[in-house]
Amino acid sequence: MWTEGQRLRAEGRMEGRRENQAEVVIRLLTLRGLRVDKQSRQRILECRSMATLNLWFERAMRAKSLSDVLEA
Repeated sequence: MWTEGQRLRAEGRMEGRRENQAEVVIRLLTLRGLRVDKQSRQRILECRSMATLNLWFERAMRAKSLSDVLEA
């Protein structure tokens, strides 16, 4: 059983990982020459799902357009 402090630290670490992954997705898209508009940037940064961010990262590796990454 975790103490409240341990739980808060774990949540903080997860939030940091999520924020980092969102920034990595945006950076990868930019480095690949894909324009990330303000609305899409906000969507990526506000995403709370690591699974979704990881999927977007994988898609960004080979995407030809932003819609290749963010659309199902």
